[in-house]
Amino acid sequence: MLPQVFALLVCFVLQAAARPSRPQTPFQTTTDEDDGCPTGVHIVGIRGTLEDAGFGAMQPLVDRLLKDIPGSESLAIDYPANGIEIGDDGKPNYKPLEYIRSVQQGRTQLSYDLGDMWAYCPNSSVVILSYSQVFLTTW
Repeated sequence: MLPQVFALLVCFVLQAAARPSRPQTPFQTTTDEDDGCPTGVHIVGIRGTLEDAGFGAMQPLVDRLLKDIPGSESLAIDYPANGIEIGDDGKPNYKPLEYIRSVQQGRTQLSYDLGDMWAYCPNSSVVILSYSQVFLTTW
């Protein structure tokens, strides 16, 4: 077993070393700022189950993208993000009907928000961040 693990580790190291390095170029989008659309990217975030409204665990990444890509804007998809409760014993209690309703509401809201965004800003670039039941069951 140890030789197999060592061989796998060597493969990973060689693969990483073989990747060509290239200079980073600044992000550019085709959006014209005169139309009211973002000149950076439109960040859409879908939080995880049981997280508070907003971006949840992805908030630091959203903040970093907004800082690193000037002219960007963000939108957190508003949906229940429920269907699981953590019991007093620390174990999850699954509620399938609540989960299904939550997924449906999240899909609908994501569809509306993306549709509106693309209708008004068809040339905008979009970054979708998801740690959610909605995105994993939609795409």
